[in-house]
Amino acid sequence: MISDFPKFSDALSFTADAVATERVIAVIKAIRARRTEMNVPPSRKTKVFIETKYAESFGEASYPFFVSLASASEVETAESFGGRVSADNAAQIITDAATVYLPLNELVDTAKEKERLTKELDKVRAEIARLEGKLGNPGFTAKAPAAVVEGERAKLSKAQETEAGILAALSKL
Repeated sequence: MISDFPKFSDALSFTADAVATERVIAVIKAIRARRTEMNVPPSRKTKVFIETKYAESFGEASYPFFVSLASASEVETAESFGGRVSADNAAQIITDAATVYLPLNELVDTAKEKERLTKELDKVRAEIARLEGKLGNPGFTAKAPAAVVEGERAKLSKAQETEAGILAALSKL
């Protein structure tokens, strides 16, 4: 209680390490988000290819973090993979520090994923048809409050965006 307040020391400031750690954290968050988006269970391990100009941030010291936090079986880092890995055969994740590739054949069972996406597409198309019917009904649009009509239009727009995303995912498979 009566001691002096500690003095700031530049020797204890590690800004370069903090920046490198933030890059690794951002990439791991992006990988986890994409895996969740693709319904890949955390138990399924896959190789992670990191294409970056910040090799010092993604060195071997960061590999254990990718293994434990991003479910990586192994990690490979390079400035360029020269076409060996591309968005055609891998899920591509782009962050400000790196482009990450997760091989699709290791992530998903293609037949099951197509079946799941087709079912989801059917549900979204049914919802779109319902909303279009509702908004196409002059009785609804004339009698309902403007906020409700706008809400339904927003739902329709979101459903159409979801449909486009599902169609894009199906075309990739």
